[in-house]
Amino acid sequence: MKTKFSLILFGLALSFFLIEGGLRLAGSIYVLAHDKSYFYQGLETEPWDRDETFEVYDRNTSKLILTIGDSFTNGGNVQSHQSYPSQLFEIEKNSSVVNLGRCESSTYSAFLRLKKYYDTNDDHPEFVTVLVGAADGFVKAPENESSDSFIRISNSSWLYDLRIYKLYRYISLGLKRKRIIGNVGKAWDIEKEISETNKVYNIMREAYLKNDDLDKSWASAHRLLSLDFLNYCERNKIYVDNPRGLLHASLVYLVKLYASRGKHSKALELLLEFQEMQPKLFWSEFFQPARFFFYQIFQIQSKFDSKVVLDNFNKQLKTEPSISNSSHFRHMVERFKNWDDEENAISNSRQKYLRKMVELTRRYGTKIVFMTYPSDYKAANEDILEAATKYHVPLVDLNRFFDKNSKEFGRTKFFEDDDHLTPQGYQLMAAEVSRSLK
Repeated sequence: MKTKFSLILFGLALSFFLIEGGLRLAGSIYVLAHDKSYFYQGLETEPWDRDETFEVYDRNTSKLILTIGDSFTNGGNVQSHQSYPSQLFEIEKNSSVVNLGRCESSTYSAFLRLKKYYDTNDDHPEFVTVLVGAADGFVKAPENESSDSFIRISNSSWLYDLRIYKLYRYISLGLKRKRIIGNVGKAWDIEKEISETNKVYNIMREAYLKNDDLDKSWASAHRLLSLDFLNYCERNKIYVDNPRGLLHASLVYLVKLYASRGKHSKALELLLEFQEMQPKLFWSEFFQPARFFFYQIFQIQSKFDSKVVLDNFNKQLKTEPSISNSSHFRHMVERFKNWDDEENAISNSRQKYLRKMVELTRRYGTKIVFMTYPSDYKAANEDILEAATKYHVPLVDLNRFFDKNSKEFGRTKFFEDDDHLTPQGYQLMAAEVSRSLK
């Protein structure tokens, strides 16, 4: 009886290891075959607003790494466990990591956050990694940095690393999403996604042009939405539950898809066209994500200069004089009217607060590390490189690193949209940061 019981236990253990090993092998084959770095992870289950909180990955160790920056650090386009600070925590086994990233943070606000951290915490970090500056021309200053809330995340249980558990979670969360959204979705195909999103955008665009039955058009277009579209909107809090929301969402998502293919000029052309078509909507409070994309993409594309953009603004003003009352429109006009002078002022401010961060960290004996952006944010990257050289700060040149890897393996493997990274991109970013810290 004892022998039989032992054989049963041995059989169960062997079956478990065979299933686990088989799932790991199947996952590896899937990654190689589909150029994916991860299975669908399902809904974010943590009950907090990621942009209003900072994650503390705690190992109760004296070695603390503080990561500070904008959405690249926050990881706002992925789930919290896929952000680079979270993945850095997994690599740096003897360290704790604090994620002080905040989406659309300026260099100025990052400095305020860093200063506040030193002022309110006795445990000073051994390292501070900094990636910030791309949003300096878009975000107004000063910014309110008072609503800081820290969420402490301990080591994950060994259970969560098992592929059997991940398969269970994958299926259960997939079913949950199906119930919530009612759209199973299909495997990622960016060209097909562009084609399908164009259909949605054109339905809503025509409806607004003709002032047609918007609710009927919304119902028709909503049925065409892919799971990837809905997932993107959910992550970025872009709502599709009404005609205006779906028009905005389809515009933003289409721009993001063009940018993902490196077609930044096409993306900007689409935004300029929409501005002419619906100036009142574009400059309203509701279209902030579209405006942010507009400003970001202008810096990367090479087809249109600031004069072309200004001419377009003047056309809009003639068509819809009321947009002159929009502070967003007036701010953007001033920004493009004095583009070179504004760029110089932004550059000087960026350099100033990078210097202040260096001075602050060195006062407390902390080692500071600068990083360039993976994307071609030329002005920000040049300032970061210059500051690193001038103040003798170690530099992780992510721009060069991802440019090399994108040419070798393809951009979409690492970039989720025009500049943000995929989970695999953040994983590589964390590995490169870890290598530099050593």
